[in-house]
Amino acid sequence: LNLHGSLLPLHRGTSPVNWALIRDERETGLTMHYIDEGMDTGDVIFQERIPISDDDTPGTLSDSIKALAPAMIRRALKKLVDGGQLPRTPQDNSRASFSPRLRNDDLLIDWRKPARTVWSFIRGTSQPGLGARARVGSSEITLWGSLVQSGNVQSQGTAVPGTVIAADDISIDVQCGTGILRILRTHMQCIAGNDTLIAGTVFLPDDR
Repeated sequence: LNLHGSLLPLHRGTSPVNWALIRDERETGLTMHYIDEGMDTGDVIFQERIPISDDDTPGTLSDSIKALAPAMIRRALKKLVDGGQLPRTPQDNSRASFSPRLRNDDLLIDWRKPARTVWSFIRGTSQPGLGARARVGSSEITLWGSLVQSGNVQSQGTAVPGTVIAADDISIDVQCGTGILRILRTHMQCIAGNDTLIAGTVFLPDDR
């Protein structure tokens, strides 16, 4: 038997919490399932659901999912002690999604996407993960958090996506494909080069 941090068959793989946040999903949970020859493909025994809030991070969501485990294990043990058999429900493979481990090459932000999508990507890769990456010239910056600017979510500015359209000592505003994303300077970490960002700076596009 195995415990997996998602509602299987969704998010099979090693990083279900990160990908649930990256994909901006509204709920997740914990699954107890049988182990077979596939990756997280065995029949489901029990599932518990929890909502995902906009305040969740990989750390807080992981903690919430782990908190479901003791009761689920006790439920299974009681069933067996009472002489019963654990249920088994085959997974619907047509609904399956996969959540592979995030590598450095997967972390570069695509500013052409909507602000909410970029926001979801940044929070889904945040601590204890590796952090989302942005490039400016020879500099590479890790971003740990952001805010979608209300009232600008659907706006399509004249600036090229990835352009810093406003900057002060506290934060920068970046044009996305639609909408504007605000990034606090305390949520930025320069890992190569110079982290001086001013209005008019343009993050390099994701050319993968």
